[in-house]
Amino acid sequence: MYPNGWGWGNYSITEGKLQIEDLTGEESVYFLPVSHGGDFVLETKVKLIEGHHPVYAAAQLLTRDSNKQDYESGMALLPEVDQAIVRHMADRVDYVYKAFEINMSINYGEWYVIRLIVHNGRMRAFVDDNEIYDSNSSFPVTTYGEPHLAVRYGVAEFEYVRILTIP
Repeated sequence: MYPNGWGWGNYSITEGKLQIEDLTGEESVYFLPVSHGGDFVLETKVKLIEGHHPVYAAAQLLTRDSNKQDYESGMALLPEVDQAIVRHMADRVDYVYKAFEINMSINYGEWYVIRLIVHNGRMRAFVDDNEIYDSNSSFPVTTYGEPHLAVRYGVAEFEYVRILTIP
């Protein structure tokens, strides 16, 4: 576990990977105590192991300002329906909150690298180096203090988390 990391729900280290499980839809979340500016890259390698809802099972990569949740950006993979969700909220306004089909299958038991880039307020999302979303617009950003991983209605393993700042 990351020093001083925290969260809620069911999470543990299993065979060197962070495993997060949620069976009820309440979401299980694990936070990394890292601060970063508004220009950043978040990346993780995730394997969805099983789902407990045919539509809403999801593995998520997010960051937010604090527990006040005035700012939050992130993405999620939804297996079985082969969809992704991207979100960018600033001053509690959802500038982007979109669920959409992606042109690839998201299967249980397979590893995926998901990457979220926010640069100059523009948001881009990738799955396995395939760009799945580009906002083509800029939105307000802040300093973020709570990058996190979450799982809803399922079980997922996360191999790593990478947080890069863009100068």
